[in-house]
Amino acid sequence: MFKNLYLRNYKNLFVPEGFQLNRLNLFIGPNGCGKSNYISVLEFFHRALAPAGPWEGGDMESDQALTMLGESRILSGHLSMPERVYFGFEFDFEAFPKGLRYDLELDILKTGVNVSTEHLADAIADPFFYFKCHDRHKGTCVVSVYDSPGQDSRTHLEPFAEVSTRELGLVKLPKFLEESSYPPDHIPFFKSRRALVEAVRGWHFYNANNMNLGAIRDAAPKIGGSDLLLSPNGENLPLVMENLFQKDFDFEELLNLAMRTILPDTRRVRPLRTGQLRLSLEWHFTGQSESFFLSEISDGTVRMLCWAVILLSPHPPSLLVIEEPELGLHPAWMPALYEWICEAAQKTQVIISTHSPELLDRFTQRLEDVACFKQTEHKGLFTMTRLSHDMLKDQLNAGWELGDLYRIGDPDIGGWPW
Repeated sequence: MFKNLYLRNYKNLFVPEGFQLNRLNLFIGPNGCGKSNYISVLEFFHRALAPAGPWEGGDMESDQALTMLGESRILSGHLSMPERVYFGFEFDFEAFPKGLRYDLELDILKTGVNVSTEHLADAIADPFFYFKCHDRHKGTCVVSVYDSPGQDSRTHLEPFAEVSTRELGLVKLPKFLEESSYPPDHIPFFKSRRALVEAVRGWHFYNANNMNLGAIRDAAPKIGGSDLLLSPNGENLPLVMENLFQKDFDFEELLNLAMRTILPDTRRVRPLRTGQLRLSLEWHFTGQSESFFLSEISDGTVRMLCWAVILLSPHPPSLLVIEEPELGLHPAWMPALYEWICEAAQKTQVIISTHSPELLDRFTQRLEDVACFKQTEHKGLFTMTRLSHDMLKDQLNAGWELGDLYRIGDPDIGGWPW
């Protein structure tokens, strides 16, 4: 599970000591407080380490990932170049009881952005380093090597071929190690990196602003694709539903029950195979002899169908991130959305960002899952804090709910952005 993200000198976020994540994490705060900036760092790490999905156009090089992160624009606005931006990614894995931590420092220069240092190590005060890159000399990477097989063996640091300061050694180093004279069981970096990459490869990101409702309605994907996860724009919805229905028979009933919570007259929503070996969706309602296609269904209903497929899926990603899922939805549907979010968190780790007071009201009894982005004493910089019943006991005892406090800009939950 992803445990912590440490940030220093990055845009408007001040989180040098990190912020430990839960299984379920609700991000709240005003516009411009850094919620999307935090998520963009996770997306950068995912793009840099994991092969791109079929809808993203192939693999991405480290250099491209740095460009998409924002190059020199990632430097906090109160600092001047040259300066360094620091990211620390911490994970909990059963195979690594001390945890794993990947540290990355970037030199922000007027001429561009370069990798300054890279470490992969145990997440403890006196760590065992699996690899270091650019640590003493630019372009030079070293890895720990066992003198003989097994973790009880002594280790030494072995230098390997040079890596460009525009590339991540974590990405490039395995290619160099394949040519090493040491067998893989002598190099613990292989195991630690594999655990990290397998986890990050499973991360998936959605932003309600990027869901293309017109494309979703008109989509007719080919039969035969193996997609089990909705693409970021939602265009493979019929194919994902078809595959999940085939793979898990209970999911079809679960999804239709979910649709009845928002539209009680729903009888059945199902993929429909067309004569051109493609798929579309049809929606059946009680008392209606004719079925409806998505082109005849409201925007909010199509959005809720997408969130239900994502959140209720029996095959979720290892980290599910959704920005502003309430966009375009009726406030009366927030209780159902809340239940789906909680159900997803029983199967995987979830991050949700929201501006919906109605959704926040549902989290009044789950304040420990709410991460609030609040202004620091330095204007324009925000930090993260976890809410608690003790922090808000006076307001809660007076009958306030979390959404009420958000509506009035209560400073305990972030307040207004000015």
